[in-house]
Parts: sequence; structure tokens; C-alpha cells
Amino acid sequence: MKKKQIDSTFLEMEEVKVLIDSIKQPVIRFAVLTMAATGLRVSECINLKLDDVDIPKKMIYVRNGKGCKDRVIPIHKDISEELITYLNEHRPKGNSDYFFSTKRSGTISNQYINRILQQTAKKVGIQKNVSSHDLRRAYASHLSHHNVNTKVIQMLLGHENLKTTSVYIFEKDEAMEEAIEKVPF
Repeated sequence: MKKKQIDSTFLEMEEVKVLIDSIKQPVIRFAVLTMAATGLRVSECINLKLDDVDIPKKMIYVRNGKGCKDRVIPIHKDISEELITYLNEHRPKGNSDYFFSTKRSGTISNQYINRILQQTAKKVGIQKNVSSHDLRRAYASHLSHHNVNTKVIQMLLGHENLKTTSVYIFEKDEAMEEAIEKVPF
């Protein structure tokens, strides 16, 4: 069987974890962690307001996402604990109502996040041009590899069309080989 060419920017979840653990800037580390654990677009993440993250209910409210659509994303219990740490120990005090903020600007930019991701990837030896969008693809593929229904993945990602969701899901050769073995002959 001929091996499929692997997309050079596809990130395994192990690589995502290494990236997160290696980011030194707390606000970027927590923003990247949030994107990787929720599938948020970078624009959705940087536009989150304090009121949009309901840690006690373990919910993130995406307001005016792509296509001006709103959605609700559950937060994993371990991530909610990380976000409490961010709020209590790392988020600068100030007037900004953005969830992820810096003392100087009161917000963060997608360029800043992507620059830190690329620098960190290079530092830890990941030979890929990594961007925040790759976190979203890794999230969707990880869910798919764990047999999460594609319709649920579509809802979590906020896609209107299931065809769009399928582009985000990268199947490993092993998954395809396992699938064909299920056909009885």
C-alpha cells in the first residue's frame, strides 16, 4: 500500500502539548492552550471577553464568530483549572474586559500568537511552519481519532457545512488500514 503524503503542518497532539509546555509568555501559553483544547479560531480566542468564559459552568460563549454566529463550547475540567490559574496568577489587573490581555495593550493579536508559536516550534525542533490554525486542525483530528461523531465536531468548530469540517480532519494511515480490516472477506 502506497503511503499518503503527510501534510507538513499537521500537528500531532503530542507536538501541541510540547509547544504549550514550552511557551514562556503566560498569556500566549494560556491562549494557545485554550485554542488547542476547544478548537477556537484565533480571532474567537483573542476576542473573548471576561463574561464569555464561564468557568463555574465550564462553558465558553463565542459571540460573533465566523459568519457572525454564536456558539457555546464546553471546557474540559482540567482546562478550566488552568484558566483559573491564568486569571488568578497571570492576567494583568487593569481595565481591559478581554479575557486574554496584556498590561500594555489590554489585548493580544493573532500575529503575536503566531510569532510565538513559530519561534517555540523552531526552538523545540518541530520542523513545521506552525500557526494557530494548525491547533484547530489538530483538535478536530484528535476528536475524530477518538471516534467523536463528525456532526459533533462540526458543532464544536462552528462550521455550517459538514464538508468544511471534513477538511480539518486528518486521518492517519493506520486508521484507514484498521477501517478496511473491518470489511469481512
